[in-house]
Amino acid sequence: MHRAGELLTATEGEVAFPKLRVAVKQKVVNEGDSNSKDEDVSATLGTYLSPSAWFAELNNSSSGSSLLWDCRNSYETELGSFVPAQSINTLTFRDTFQALERRAVQDGVNIQGSKWNTKKKFLLFCTGGIRCVKVANWMVQDKGE
Repeated sequence: MHRAGELLTATEGEVAFPKLRVAVKQKVVNEGDSNSKDEDVSATLGTYLSPSAWFAELNNSSSGSSLLWDCRNSYETELGSFVPAQSINTLTFRDTFQALERRAVQDGVNIQGSKWNTKKKFLLFCTGGIRCVKVANWMVQDKGE
């Protein structure tokens, strides 16, 4: 066990990350909007599903009662995805919100002004969780879903 702040070193003789750069960032992921408000991502407004609940929803998604969106970037989506998930096709996180607007139109979501109106559930997934948290917060706060 190491103590907080203690420098850990590799003893194998090879440099693990020859171009390692560590930087302190203002945000975990950048939306690209310098005016965006800081949000408490621990106060997630979406609903987290257990693995068994997730798979139950996946099985029900084929009935058309939900929209299954892959919120990962294009590279991650190309490695594999759930069927019948729809990718939002982004290269970086800052492209996410415009891509979600396009995906909503493609999936027939009724957009009234800035609000979305649909009877369908949105099922979102990503690799590590932060994208889904930020997307879920945005959808609830800004889109009314």
